[in-house]
Amino acid sequence: QIIEEELALPDVPPEVLAKYPNLVEGVEALEAQGFPVLVKDASLGGQFPVACVALMNPRTGGVFVSFGAHPSMAVALERSLTELLQGRSFEGLNDFPPPTFNSLAVTEPNNYVEHFIDSSGVVSWR
Repeated sequence: QIIEEELALPDVPPEVLAKYPNLVEGVEALEAQGFPVLVKDASLGGQFPVACVALMNPRTGGVFVSFGAHPSMAVALERSLTELLQGRSFEGLNDFPPPTFNSLAVTEPNNYVEHFIDSSGVVSWR
């Protein structure tokens, strides 16, 4: 739903992130390597126990989003973050496409498949 409807997700507030020092440490380590990271609340207003981490590659303009779900916010956030680099090197982060304003590309069925396979699908600027 988030990808299909091109929903803009709210940030997880810094005071919430501060409760999870391991997560903050992981985010800071990625940012120290030059990859801005956004931690988003993907619960759709508290309906679902889902978090999202978005990593941006300023060298290529690519964006990678990873979702994690678990009743514990700490576990959902951890799953989102660990998925980012699972089986990837920093060089592998050069392969992600930049966001698009083309809604047809975002909602194309194969794009959903790419997200489910390895989260390499395109996301909307929205």
